[in-house]
This record gives sequence, C-alpha cells and structure tokens, in this order.
Amino acid sequence: MKAIYDVIVAQAFGDAFAMPSEQMTREQIKRCFGSITSLRDGHPENIVTGDLKRAEVTDDTILSLLLAKQMIDHKGRLDAAIYIQYIEEWMRSHPTRENIIGPSTKKAVSNFLNGMELEDLGLMGETNGAAMRILPIGIVYDFRKKNFLEMVYEASRSTHNTTIAVSCAAAVATCISYGVRGGRDIHEMIEEAKNNAKASRVYGRDLGYAKFEERLDILFELLECRDSLEEKLRLIHEGFGTSYQSIDSVTAALAIVKLTDADVSEAVEIAANLGGDTDTIASMAAGICASLRGIESIDPKDISAIEQANEIDFSYYERELSVYVE
Repeated sequence: MKAIYDVIVAQAFGDAFAMPSEQMTREQIKRCFGSITSLRDGHPENIVTGDLKRAEVTDDTILSLLLAKQMIDHKGRLDAAIYIQYIEEWMRSHPTRENIIGPSTKKAVSNFLNGMELEDLGLMGETNGAAMRILPIGIVYDFRKKNFLEMVYEASRSTHNTTIAVSCAAAVATCISYGVRGGRDIHEMIEEAKNNAKASRVYGRDLGYAKFEERLDILFELLECRDSLEEKLRLIHEGFGTSYQSIDSVTAALAIVKLTDADVSEAVEIAANLGGDTDTIASMAAGICASLRGIESIDPKDISAIEQANEIDFSYYERELSVYVE
C-alpha cells in the first residue's frame, strides 16, 4: 500500500530536513544557514541537534516508528503500558541521544521507572509528543469508526494524558487516516480533523488550553487577510507560535499544509525555516501532505540517505503495517 510508505518516508524526511534548525529562532536560522533548502548537518550553535549529522532524524520519527513496532510485534494490538516500555528501552540503549527526547516523554519515562501508575504518567504532558508520533494510528485505523479516538488516546496516554495533547493528536491522526483512505480535499480533511479534535476532548486531563479547532479557525481567518507568504508565515510564528506546545505546532503544521496545497517539499522547506519546533512541524506537515499528494517531490537520493543514516527500512514498516489496516 503505497500511501503507507509515502507517509512514513515523508515524516522522516520532514524530521531530518528541519532537524538542524530545531528550537532555533528565525534569526538564528538565517545567521547559521542563510536558508535551509536541503538535508544538512546539525549546527554547533544548536544545543539540541548540534551533534547530529546530515539525514539523521530525531524523536519525531523515532517515537513514531517505535509505536509502529509495538503494534507490529503484538499483531496489531496497541497497548500504552507496553509502548512506554519500548520508549524506555530505546532511551536506555541510546544514552547519548536522550537529549532529543521531548520533556513530557522524558518525564513520563522517569516517573514510570520510579513506579508511578500508568494513568498518572502523562497528566502534565501538554507538549506535542503525542501528535508527532501518532501517524501509525492514522495509517492503521479509520477515522470514521468508533474505535478511532480510543486508539488515539491509547497511543497518547502513557506520556500525554491531557485533553490538549490528545485533541491535537486526534487532529493529526485524522488527517493521515483521511488521506491514506483516498481523501484528497484539504478543506474536507481539515473539517474532519476539527470534528475529531472536538470529540476527543472527553479524554485526558483538562489543563485549560484553548480549543484546538477554534484556534485553527481564527488563524485561517487571519491568514486570509495577509497578502504575501512572508506575512502569513510571520503571523503563524509570531502571532500564534511555533513552540513544542501541541496547540502551537499542530496549528502551524495544518496551516502550512493548507498554504502549500499539500506539497511535501514546499511544506518541509517552509517549516524548516519558520523557527521554533521546526522538525516536529515539518514532520507532521510532511506526513499529512504525503497522505494526500504522495512523495514524488522528494529526491529518492534523500530517502536513501535517511535510511542509511538511521538504519531504517521504510519498506518493512509499509509491509508489516499494511496487514492491520482497517
């Protein structure tokens, strides 16, 4: 099923492409890179990814593929208690890369090792760790079925058991599920994502965040009032934020998908130079774009470089996940 391959590849491509600028300001990106237009090494000035080499990925891809692997290893069954063990095992076996794991996930794993109950691990997890890794759920499960949001929550709750994190993850998963199942209309996709984000608010601890779908509507209305692409990007970055908070980064990712008409390469380049949590925004936007339009705009040499640099076999995940697609 080519759509599965496309989504997985695109997520990793977006992650690796924007990795050098992760958590940098727009000014830092311009000073250090001029403009990021291809896969590059991390920059020494970047305290998060400065040691990473060209085509290496971060936690966006790693945690997503760990979620996929947990499902594959357990014949399609998703289990939050097992999944956090996969994360802990990866962190333990890669001690030099622990700095690329996000704060909510890192804290949840620490609490897990200290014996905290599963239901309590993610009660402060408000960042985008659930949304960034949710793509396998969108691939396997049908956004129109009753169990869809239950699966989104199961994939999120061990580290991000909050209403805002789950609703944003539901939005991303819905977009992927829509595209993988043949949907091609961006407006319709976004409406479905908003509907599921709203419906998912029965899950997780409510920390008082704004409603994702209403924030997205406001941003889209304001974007219509901006003429140039630069003005639109400034509004996204400065007016709404591009941080690692779920409500910032997922809103930004969907805005980029819409602005680029779901062109993977254009979306990734915009995200990489936007500032903030660039790699996560790029990886989510790229996965969504690929589900709608494919990955023909990605150079096959870049795909090979990512597979080699990270020892990933994208075809393995396509083949194994396809068995469980609803």
